[in-house]
Amino acid sequence: MTDSRLFAVALGSPLLPPLQRRLAAGEFLSLNSVADAGKPFVVALLAHLANRPLLVVTADQKTQTALHDDLIAFEPDALFFPAWETLPHEDQLPSADTIADRLKVLASLQNPTTPSPRLSVVCSIQSLLQKTYSPAALAALRFSLALGQRIDRDELLHQLTERGYSEEFQVGERGDLAMRGGIVDFFPLDRDETVRIELVGDEIESLRTFDPITQKSRDKLDSVNVIPAGELGLFRHHPDQA
Repeated sequence: MTDSRLFAVALGSPLLPPLQRRLAAGEFLSLNSVADAGKPFVVALLAHLANRPLLVVTADQKTQTALHDDLIAFEPDALFFPAWETLPHEDQLPSADTIADRLKVLASLQNPTTPSPRLSVVCSIQSLLQKTYSPAALAALRFSLALGQRIDRDELLHQLTERGYSEEFQVGERGDLAMRGGIVDFFPLDRDETVRIELVGDEIESLRTFDPITQKSRDKLDSVNVIPAGELGLFRHHPDQA
């Protein structure tokens, strides 16, 4: 039976109208008898009924991973909000990939063009309790770059380093930043490709993705959105941003 057929059968149940009324009224809802195997479908069904973003909290990361893996069969856009692999007091930052995944989720929740109003986010208790940006702080730290835009090179570098990008000889990993003359390369955390900005004076003449290994340019871009490159490092300098 296809997913759409399953939803059609479930939505035809006489049990659904009172449940939908309670959701619409914002009332507390408890479904204690749902088997583990049925939880991903019930989450997808509740997201369909509520027609708004849904936060799913699991007891641990193992359960979080299993539920998300099953949920994407019904909701391909369902997001996974991971926990740091390290603790805040440890002298080691989480991996760039973990931070990237966390910030992708936060950026998606703020993005008005997100494809589905029924976006579901799966997190564990640990990932939910770990400190991150408030919506206002994240919005204030995001900025856009576009072809033809005028921006001073030093100001651009300042904006990137202030947001956690680290200057390196050559960009290789997410969060890296490199500069050679009027060329500024950086690896945004929410993209799978590095970005190269070519400045002529203080104007962006070229904006492209590129291969960090061959250093060859790839696709032309009209614009790119920049999100912060970290959480813990910025909080240590700007604790009011959380």
